[in-house]
Amino acid sequence: MPNFRYDNDMARHHYEMTRRTGGSSTFDVTDLNAEQAAAVLHTHGPLLVLAGAGSGKTKTLVYRLARLIHDGVDPKRILLLTFTRKASQEMMRRAAGVLDARCQQVMGGTFHSFCNMVLHQYAKHIEYPDGFTIMDRSDAENLMALIRKQGDYQKKDKRFPKKNTLLDIVSKSVNTNRSIEQVVMDDFPHFVDLTEDVMEIAKKYHIQKEALSLMDYDDLLVKMVHLLTHHHDIRDQLSRKYQYILVDEFQDTNHIQLAMLKGLVSTHQNLMVVGDDAQSIYSFRGADINNILTFEAMFDSVKTIRLTMNYRSTQPILDVSSDVINAAEDLYSKELLAAREGGEKPKFVEAFDDMEQADFVVDRLLGLREDGVLLTDMAVLFRSSSHSNQVELALTRANIPYKKFGGFKFTETAHVKDAMAYMKVMVNPHDELSWHRVFQLLDGVGPKLSQTIIDYQRAQQFNFSAM
Repeated sequence: MPNFRYDNDMARHHYEMTRRTGGSSTFDVTDLNAEQAAAVLHTHGPLLVLAGAGSGKTKTLVYRLARLIHDGVDPKRILLLTFTRKASQEMMRRAAGVLDARCQQVMGGTFHSFCNMVLHQYAKHIEYPDGFTIMDRSDAENLMALIRKQGDYQKKDKRFPKKNTLLDIVSKSVNTNRSIEQVVMDDFPHFVDLTEDVMEIAKKYHIQKEALSLMDYDDLLVKMVHLLTHHHDIRDQLSRKYQYILVDEFQDTNHIQLAMLKGLVSTHQNLMVVGDDAQSIYSFRGADINNILTFEAMFDSVKTIRLTMNYRSTQPILDVSSDVINAAEDLYSKELLAAREGGEKPKFVEAFDDMEQADFVVDRLLGLREDGVLLTDMAVLFRSSSHSNQVELALTRANIPYKKFGGFKFTETAHVKDAMAYMKVMVNPHDELSWHRVFQLLDGVGPKLSQTIIDYQRAQQFNFSAM
């Protein structure tokens, strides 16, 4: 199986740089295959990298980041957008290992964290105080619950949507560019008769956020696009500041994130997006696969590179996955090739129910252990943590020790959110949602008394000296 490494004249090519501080030097791309190197050595203009599963997309992003800086680009002029903070930090750390510590000066982070930084800088242009605070999912649900309760909506004859459902409706409306009515009709048809009430709650939710100087995660993206759309001077300033923009997991972006990217590259078009249309699974969160499918039509002179060499799986596994994926319509064509040789064919087992499936898994684990395979070398993967219940019970019955990975994020645990509430009200005294959480930590204080205290605070204009 060919490995597409640079083994001939092109393979031995070292990218000569003369603009790096300290004189000329050599940027080594021999550790990359031909497709990866083509993406890394791309200079200006839009670049679409279609990265098949296990094809080294992160490595490609890391090397291009290092190559740009090696080529003389100021790291502070590079914007790296990922879907987790950990991913961006890891890429910058690895890039520093390829080049040097300058790579960690890149502006790297999530879409939301970048928007948060920019919006605090230009808050007055979106008619927000620069001390506004951010609500996470739990905070937003609590605000929705307060609005729901204040309007006595839950006392209606019909079953009314819960706070998390209401928030899902509002968020889907924003992220999929559909009206509240359309979202209810399409995704929550059992609440169609309550559409007017849901619309009223959504309106109150947006009014309350602005009145309390709060934003949820969706607001960060929406307000950012508003800033770029209605303030061209700021848009051009940001675009000139970030000369190169690199985006990971582009297949999971939505229409708001795409509009934001178009604004940020308005002066240069130096946008590199990496993704795989076959791995787009977050449409329920508003991700729009058309962003990657129509990328070549959105910009002029787009260079498209396919990463097809797979370093994670064996060819039999890739053949099965390719047969499944290629049956889908409107996808980019690509044939994955395995760098690793050998491997067994995947086996498909159809179980009658979850219990039979769990028993099969346990029997298979026990059989592997008798064949000399260590339990620590075995893993059971699930689509969702909640799907593991039957297998956990079966493992316990068989006295097989196991570790489960998953659960609440650290920042979503109750004690961390309690501590954050104290800090939020110090930064933004008008954050009534956080005040509710703080007061209800006190013995004998419930939602009603908490609201009474907040009403008094509001009358005192949240003056700490009056408390």
